[in-house]
Amino acid sequence: MTRRIVTAFNAEGHSYIASDSEVTNTVVPSHDLLPGLSYDNVWMTKYGNHPEPGFTDVTKNIDIALSPSNGESILRITRFPPEKEFLDKLESMGTNRSKAFLDTLDFASDNPRHPLMHNTDSLDYGIVISGSIFMVLDDGETQLFPGDIVVQNHTNHAWSNRSNYQCVIAFVLLDTYLPKPK
Repeated sequence: MTRRIVTAFNAEGHSYIASDSEVTNTVVPSHDLLPGLSYDNVWMTKYGNHPEPGFTDVTKNIDIALSPSNGESILRITRFPPEKEFLDKLESMGTNRSKAFLDTLDFASDNPRHPLMHNTDSLDYGIVISGSIFMVLDDGETQLFPGDIVVQNHTNHAWSNRSNYQCVIAFVLLDTYLPKPK
């Protein structure tokens, strides 16, 4: 679990720790193809929201989309399990079944670089916390290690954990109103 400390200010304008607890919004995808994949939705903002005195857990009891929209931002911790078992399962499904499954997840399954290639409508900053992972792009890839930072700028990409260990990445996702490239 991820510990989250949130500050606020009171009616007198003094700062204080409003919350010090575990993240309350953790998503574990319902499919079982990639066991161990999870997202801790740490915090989010909406366009035009300004801090008010006091504290409200803006992530509690709501569904948070994979990508932000309408000026939102999302802070998310993602745990990527090793992908070997997942890729073996996809291969055993056969081309048509695996393609149909990936389509339900909204992935560009016809991209030959990686079955989980996708494009988000956001500018994403990713900071590798632990483990290692490959960032796969249309033309190339690079391996990332703890402390590495990615600026994922609305591009097609996939995260490929080829190791035997979990990789943890902190993402800040920003809706930036940019049209997708043609």
